[in-house]
Amino acid sequence: MRCYCGAKDHKLLFCASSYQIVQCLACDQVRTITPSKIERKQIYNKEDISVYIEKEVMFRLLFKRIVDFIKQYKKDGTFVDIGAGVGLLVDEARRAGFDASGIEPSLSAVRAARKFFHIQLLHTKFTEKSMKKPVDIVVLNHVLEHLPNPHAVIRTIANVLEKDGLLVIGVPNFGSIMSLLKKSRWQSLVLDQHRWHFTQKNT
Repeated sequence: MRCYCGAKDHKLLFCASSYQIVQCLACDQVRTITPSKIERKQIYNKEDISVYIEKEVMFRLLFKRIVDFIKQYKKDGTFVDIGAGVGLLVDEARRAGFDASGIEPSLSAVRAARKFFHIQLLHTKFTEKSMKKPVDIVVLNHVLEHLPNPHAVIRTIANVLEKDGLLVIGVPNFGSIMSLLKKSRWQSLVLDQHRWHFTQKNT
C-alpha cells in the first residue's frame, strides 16, 4: 500500500504481530502495512457495539464535549456525523439544538442505534450523494484513520459544506506519550482497523 501522498518508499518504525508500522519518506505520514493473508475490519462488529451500550454514560460525556467544542464556533445548523456508530454523538447534537443526522455503513450499528437508543441513522457508505447539501457541520470522529483514502473523503466533504462550514476531525494521537512509550502495545493502534496514524504534525 502506497502512502496517500503517492510515495511508496518508507522506513520501518516497528513491527506489531504480523503488521508493520512504517513512515513515509516523502511526507512523514505513518501507516499500517497489512499482510495480504489478513482481512481488514471495515465496520463495527457486535463486540464493538456492545461497548457503547455498556458504557453509554461515559460515551455521552465524551460526545457532549465534542458538541460543546463545536458550539464555540456554530450555535446551530445542519450537523452530519460520518461513521456515526450507534448514534450517541448525533443524539447529543440534537439535544444541543442542532439539526443532526448520522451516516453509518455498519447495519449492526444502525440496528443497535434504533433498538437501544431510538436513534435513526442512514445506513450507507459516505458519498456526496448520501448527504443533503449544503451542510453547516461535518464530524469525522475516529473515522479518518480507518479510510483507504482520507484525502478523497475530505475533498468530498468540502463539496457539501457551506462556505463558512465547519469540519471537525478527531483521531488517535500517534505522537502522544502513551504511543511513544507503548509502541506495539498502544491501545489505539488497533492494527486490523487503523490504516493511518496521525500526529499533530501530520494531521
